[in-house]
Formats: sequence, structure tokens, C-alpha cells
Amino acid sequence: MRAGSAIVFGSRRAHLLRAWVALCVVGLVYALPGAAPASAASCIPGVVGQAAAFVSLSTPAEQCYLVPAGVTTVHVSVTGAGGANGAGSGGAGGVGATVVADVQVPAGVTTVYIEVGSRTGFNGGGAGGTGDNADSASPGGTGGGASDVRICPRATTAGACALTGTASDPRLIVAGGGGGGGGGVSGVTDPGVGGAAGYVGQGGGPAGNGGEAGGGGGTSGGGAGAAATPGRAGSGGSGEPLTSGGGGGGGWWGGGGASEAATISGAGGGGSSFGPTGAVFGVAPSNSFPASVVITPYAPSSSGTVGLSGTVGPAGPAGTQGPAGPAGTQGPAGATGPAGESGEIELVTCTKVTKKVNGKTETSKRCTTKLTSSPQTFTENTARARVSRAGHVYATGLLRAGRLTLHAARTLRAGRYTLTLTTGTGNNKHKTSESFTVAQTITVS
Repeated sequence: MRAGSAIVFGSRRAHLLRAWVALCVVGLVYALPGAAPASAASCIPGVVGQAAAFVSLSTPAEQCYLVPAGVTTVHVSVTGAGGANGAGSGGAGGVGATVVADVQVPAGVTTVYIEVGSRTGFNGGGAGGTGDNADSASPGGTGGGASDVRICPRATTAGACALTGTASDPRLIVAGGGGGGGGGVSGVTDPGVGGAAGYVGQGGGPAGNGGEAGGGGGTSGGGAGAAATPGRAGSGGSGEPLTSGGGGGGGWWGGGGASEAATISGAGGGGSSFGPTGAVFGVAPSNSFPASVVITPYAPSSSGTVGLSGTVGPAGPAGTQGPAGPAGTQGPAGATGPAGESGEIELVTCTKVTKKVNGKTETSKRCTTKLTSSPQTFTENTARARVSRAGHVYATGLLRAGRLTLHAARTLRAGRYTLTLTTGTGNNKHKTSESFTVAQTITVS
């Protein structure tokens, strides 16, 4: 799949596809192969009401999305990349941030550019320190790259397209990346752990717990340890050369790079995040959770264009007021019609019955039918879910509280699949199946 590729999901039945959107984001967002510079020809055309999921490419690169005509608001969910672990016996990288918000598309903008961060540092992750063989110090981990949606291509950095971390910044929404873990040092059992990406104004999460750790990004770049570099708008700082310090995570403002002190490696700070009013901020469940951007455009407003007003002419002379007419007589109220007959519903209850016939156990289904006009309540417990085709199971998971989460076990090639929901156990087991289409191959990395 080339750069700019996305997984686009349509719908057949609303009650299943609300859960299927969660499947797109939670269960099947994996790195896709191939990469090329984003261009107008490779941009994914948006469709109102359909989610387009952009994921990290095997060779990270910018992707792009064409906003449908007339659309002014899109629903966006972004996840930043986690920081890389330090080499050798190094510390773990910090987790990336998550941001979910309704984003206003600026007037005149028809193309937005998608940057999906990676644990190799794409989109702002700072490089880790290079290590030092003389001190048996392994390299520090690279800071995780941020994920964002912007109105300028990343190659354009001047003027209104400059990353400033202020109101003039071209990025509409940003999820920061985690800081890189400190590298392993011989004889040291407590290397620095990378800082988690955080919210604007609160800085990154813990900036690292060893050596001279990098500071978390907030509304300015995170501070740096010793000779490491601090974070700046969009990018994390680098770990100090010839040390095992971790790199800072990318973000609205990047986390600082780290150094080492007394042979204990410091970890990079996490980058900060940004979103419009009403945005919901969080963190990814682990530093290996895949970074992603998911865009769903809302239907455009149906109101028409207001025409130009004409010139007001001079007022005419006032006319003579005529006499008031007599008040009319109010008619009587109509009679109330008779109440209609109560409706009825047919309840069908089935159970499995096991009995022995000629020494053999036989199982059959026994169903009873009842007509009733009284109110009825139907509930459904948590269901087990399975995606299959031709007798092979491709993903399994759970439907809980209206949210379907699936975990893919193998590559899903384009084509028709069956989603089966199973509730109950034993004689009360019930299954519901629904067909759906995977438009393009989804590869498990």
C-alpha cells in the first residue's frame, strides 16, 4: 500500500458498526508496508460519515487527506508513538499520548496533512545518546514521534507554516510522543525510564528517574540534562553524545534530551499535546501501542448562502386605516375519538432439552410462544466476538458496553468476512452473525 493509504470503513447496520469503528482504532491499527512522499494524487479522499484510519508506514512518511466539499468539522482521534527502550539493559521508553476532539477545518482548506509518529523518531522524536564503549554504556532510546493533523506539508516550514507551539501553529491537533529510555550501563540496575507524553500546560509525565533526566514538554520545550539538547516546538531534544541518555519525545512542545550522571543513564522527557476546546486527553496503554490518526468528517451544514441585500428605497406615504371588522364567533371543540386497541407482541422463548431414547442421549430445542400487550424489557449481556472466513478465525475479542474490541491473529486480506457475537453459555447460548467487507488488506505487524 503506498503512502497516503488509509483503511476506510463504511456501514450496513448502525448497531454493529459503532462497535466496528472501535475495531478500526483498537484492534486493527497496524503498520502498513511501503512509503512514498505525500502528493495530491496519493491523498485519501474523505467520505462523510466514514472513518479513515492512517497508521505508521514501514518507512515513515507524510500522508494526506482530502476534506469532502462543504465539510467544516471533522472528528479526529490521534495517538502518539511511545519512546524506544534504551539499548542493552536500558530503561523502558515512555508511553505516547492520546487526544480525541471535534476539529474545525479552517476556511479554504481542502487538504490536511497527516503525520503518524514512530518509535524510530519520525515527527519530532529526539535521538538518544550514542553510548560509550569505554564506560560500557549502551545508547539511549530514541524519543517517540508525535502524531498530528496540520494544514501545511511538513516540507514547508516558513511563515504561517512554521511550528511555533502557539496560536499561529499550523497543527490542528497533536498527540505527543514518549521519551526514550536511558541506555544500559554495566553494573547499573536502575536505568532511567522515559517520560510519558502529557497535556498542554501540565508538561510531560515523569521526565525520567535516573542520571540527569530530560524535562517534559509543556507550553515550552522540556529542559535538558547536562550537554543534552532541550525540546522545542514540534521536536524533542537529543541525548548527550557519548552517553546513554534518552531522547525527548516529539509534541506540541518536545521533551528534553537526557545525559548521565555517576554512570546512571537519564531518560528523555515526554512531549506535550494540543487539542481544541473540548478535547479529551489521555495516554496509550503501553509504549509499543501503535501510533495512528483516525478522521471522520461530519455532514456539512444544509443552510444556504445569504444573498446580498439591495438598496432601501424611499418610504411611501402612509395609507388610511380602515375600520376594524367584527370579531368572529369561536366554534365548539370537537369530540374526543375512541382509544385504539392495545397492540400485541409475540414472545418466543427457546430452550435445549436433553433426554435419553433407547439408551442414547438426544438434544432438541423446545420453544414456547406467547402473545402479550404488556411492556417488555430485553437485555443483552457482554458478548464474545469472532471474525472468520471460510472456517478460519482471523480475530477474536469482546463486545462490552457497546464497544467492540478485537485482536487480530493473522493478516486480513480484502474481501467478505463474518462477525459472530455469542452470548450465554450451555443451553442458553445465542449467536448473532453479520457480514462485512474489508476494503484493503490489513497486515498484522
